[in-house]
Amino acid sequence: MNNPFFRKIHDRAVEVAQNYRKLEGELIDLLQELDRYKIHYKMGYRSLFEYCTKGLHLSESISYSLINVARKSKEIPELKIEIQKGSLSLSKAKKITSVLTTENKSKWLDLAKSVPQSSLEREVAKITQRDIGISKMKFINDSLEVKEKMVVHKKADVRVQLQVGISEDLMLKLRRAQDVICQKRQKSTGLESVLEEMVAFYLEKQDPLELAKKSALRKTSEREGKRAKPTKELKKPHPKRSCERVSGDRSKILKEGRSGVISLRRKRTISAVRKHQIYFKWKGQCSYTDERGERCLETRFLDIHHIHPVSKGGTDDLKNLTLLCKGHHRMIHVKNS
Repeated sequence: MNNPFFRKIHDRAVEVAQNYRKLEGELIDLLQELDRYKIHYKMGYRSLFEYCTKGLHLSESISYSLINVARKSKEIPELKIEIQKGSLSLSKAKKITSVLTTENKSKWLDLAKSVPQSSLEREVAKITQRDIGISKMKFINDSLEVKEKMVVHKKADVRVQLQVGISEDLMLKLRRAQDVICQKRQKSTGLESVLEEMVAFYLEKQDPLELAKKSALRKTSEREGKRAKPTKELKKPHPKRSCERVSGDRSKILKEGRSGVISLRRKRTISAVRKHQIYFKWKGQCSYTDERGERCLETRFLDIHHIHPVSKGGTDDLKNLTLLCKGHHRMIHVKNS
């Protein structure tokens, strides 16, 4: 390239690209520190993701990638080093976080540096068993008839992709069922798991075959129960243990056992009626409202929170209880600590 003007632009682009990779690495370092000290909670953000999107004004995809890579880099520092060196892009690094371990890090880092992103995605999909080799079953509406077309590819793990049109009302019910199951399991649950649990529940309650099996088992157990003479089990005397209350702290009890003195904490329980009242009051949605008056839209992973802490004399009265998502619940406790 003999043109000095073109050369100058090229050199400047190379310099900026190097600085960009360096700044990406610095941002990953900063996110690790933020996550370590939970600074985003103290600043009023319920999660590190919300801090990145609202506090740093990054896009959702970039925020998601940075957080995944920052957290994986704590376990595998080589991931961040390759990004800082410029041999690995952030998007590729994010792709391998789901399969990267201390045992296979050399294999996946080398692969990510040497193959295109599309090839890398296929290799990751083989491990995670997602979106590859999936059988298809499509329902196509033709006039007033519904025709079914199905193509099955024989694989070790055969899966069927179901495509069907449903009403908006049914979709809202499915989403609500998804929220309920997520809350019950305390982890994210896909629509496939929701359908699986709903179908299993319906068949358990309505399938004549399943009901017949239960009836047969019940009759068999009743017959066996009549044959066997019930024997009263003698109660063993409970070993004497001395208990002593800790002065100034009612939530802890010192209990003497075989291994010495251990500390037990009383578990605070809220009645089912009170829980129902709280969920009804807040419509099954996080009650947190930010400084702009915008209420949190989260309807999953909800906790019951004491506005006035129990440790400071707070009660289980309805006016002292509220519903918070786990992120805002942690945020409030960190800010008040």
